Amino acid sequence: MAAAREMYGDRHPQVAVALIQLAQEHGWLKQWDAAEQLLREALAIEQERAQPHAARVAGILRRLAVLGLVMGLGPFLLGMLGALLGA
Repeated sequence: MAAAREMYGDRHPQVAVALIQLAQEHGWLKQWDAAEQLLREALAIEQERAQPHAARVAGILRRLAVLGLVMGLGPFLLGMLGALLGA
């Protein structure tokens, strides 16, 4: 992660990819809060450079929704759905 930030800068798409991969590892370890934080940072990076409904943005939102299911967060899921639909 640090290497990606150093090489590309904090807001580069490659950093978003690294954040997603790290979030996945945190998910495997059931470190839900850390995974969510990383996915939200990746989402912010991707939303800065893409149309709101771009495939990578949708993929991150899907991961966040799945994380919400695992965590049992109904309001969290509604928020993700609203973000996906642009509400």
